[in-house]
Amino acid sequence: MYAFEWDPRSRGYKLVPARPENQFRPLRPVFREELDAGPLKDIFTYPESCEAPLLWAWHNKYCLNGEEIGALAPVVYKEPLRIILNEAARLDPDLRPLDVDLFREANRELLEALTNDARRVIKEMYDEWAKRTDIIYIAFSGGKDSLVLLDLCHGVLPPDVPVIFSDTDMELPPTLAIWERVKRLYAGRPFIKAKSRLSALESWRLFGPPARSLRWCCAVHKNAPALAAVKSFCGKTGAKAATFVGVRAEESLSRASYEMVGEGVKNPAQTNLMPLLNWTSHEIWLYILAKGLPINEAYRQGFARVGCALCPESPPRHIWN
Repeated sequence: MYAFEWDPRSRGYKLVPARPENQFRPLRPVFREELDAGPLKDIFTYPESCEAPLLWAWHNKYCLNGEEIGALAPVVYKEPLRIILNEAARLDPDLRPLDVDLFREANRELLEALTNDARRVIKEMYDEWAKRTDIIYIAFSGGKDSLVLLDLCHGVLPPDVPVIFSDTDMELPPTLAIWERVKRLYAGRPFIKAKSRLSALESWRLFGPPARSLRWCCAVHKNAPALAAVKSFCGKTGAKAATFVGVRAEESLSRASYEMVGEGVKNPAQTNLMPLLNWTSHEIWLYILAKGLPINEAYRQGFARVGCALCPESPPRHIWN
């Protein structure tokens, strides 16, 4: 929704009104754990116990002081990660972390507008679809987008609207850990873990490994268990549901064509409500850092997106991690 520019005071990027010359990039923070595991640890010095971001990145390109300093070389399985530095880049070897207080203040006005608009959209969606469905729930995946969605929904929706997490039996350990944390953080709201009656190993034996051409994994281990849990929760086998999901158009070309309301996208009995569709990656991270929300440890280790282990859509970098 907004563009961004480098803010030297906070050592982060601040939101600015979108202009044609602004380049939209899936910006993400880089934490100490990612530096520890890769080639940048031999280039920079930084605090051993730092929690705040130390660099920024988009795709496999790293940025320091608003300048692109290098990119990861093509990943070779079982080989160490390598970085190709820009020869003209100015490298200050002593990294200083993001000043979160200044970062929050630099973005306060536009973040408040962004937040208020999202809350308004969520409330309008709820008011409309509560009349047209048997149940509305919040989908949680353990990733950054679903975390921001949950936090926004929690401040607007009635406390009996449940949160449903589909444990695919192929989740990364940090995702299971963040699920336990958010249950404590939003105590009082129903939290439901949905799971297929088949283990992941049984499904692999039946269907073969998940592949890009045959992604049975989402249908069998995510969508179907979630809908079954919804029907059980409301006590109606033929229940019609509407679910708030943290889908964003920036994530892929196919999602860029989505509308904020998707009726029967994955199942004819379910409508997807996507209030964060137009948010950028930087806006998501800004919200998380400014609000002090818990971060899935996988992001701190360098994952740009969090999903199942060995997901066929994962880039080679994630397989290396």
